[in-house]
Amino acid sequence: MTMVYAGLTDVGRMRETNEDAFGIDPQLGLMVVADGLGGHPAGEVASAFVVEALPRQLAMGRAAGLEDTQGPAQLLSQSLLIVAEQLRDMGCATPEQEGMGATVVAALVSDVTLLVAHLGDSRAYRLRNGHLELLTRDHNLGNALRDEGVVHDGAEDIPEYHVLRRFVGMDQPLPPDVGAFDLRQRDRYLLCSDGLTNMLDEGEIAEVLRAETPCEQICRQMVSRANEAGGYDNITVIVAEVQSVRADHVSPSKVAQTIASLDLEESPLLHETSEKG
Repeated sequence: MTMVYAGLTDVGRMRETNEDAFGIDPQLGLMVVADGLGGHPAGEVASAFVVEALPRQLAMGRAAGLEDTQGPAQLLSQSLLIVAEQLRDMGCATPEQEGMGATVVAALVSDVTLLVAHLGDSRAYRLRNGHLELLTRDHNLGNALRDEGVVHDGAEDIPEYHVLRRFVGMDQPLPPDVGAFDLRQRDRYLLCSDGLTNMLDEGEIAEVLRAETPCEQICRQMVSRANEAGGYDNITVIVAEVQSVRADHVSPSKVAQTIASLDLEESPLLHETSEKG
């Protein structure tokens, strides 16, 4: 399987500092976007820590054989939980950083499957055959109330709607949601902070992703359009494209079934690069 990756982060037009961060590790097959929580101290510290600590934790888990014994989905979930606990402990130990937190969305290549984990409202999308699909569901109060039938579609303008219910750095860390998605040739995947999705609707995002241009140019175009729309927040995007998938692979359904059986409660611009396995 061969993928190409590119990423870009931008301060936007209204903020003085960039509290977003991203990382791409082709050797691990990992992509991660983190967004420091607005109104909380040291948002830029929190996002940078998540991006740096998650690949380190994953690599340690693999070296210990946890991927073989527990599976890649469980390893990704547990790695994020450990990073969340570490960030919380950092805040408790440093008064000026107490209460810091970040949202995160991470994608891990596992054979011919992409595992997507997230906490908060940073998102992952897939463009397949010209159709854009949202792969994550924001962990906010509005969605929780919708699940309970309290609010309905169209209530997004309520101020409390976007209050986060899960993020990295909570006093009581909650597990991420993890999904498994099969990788097909010519798929494009987008990981982004809400600085993009608050500025561009899904039609505009799909239009940019459909362009027959390299991932690096797609990233630049996404950021440019978000800034043209107002650039009210920091903007961070990662775009990955599947260039080829071997024909003799095992169906990803086994990975999806494994995830379904898990009890997770217990348990600057980067040049394009390719991963081959």
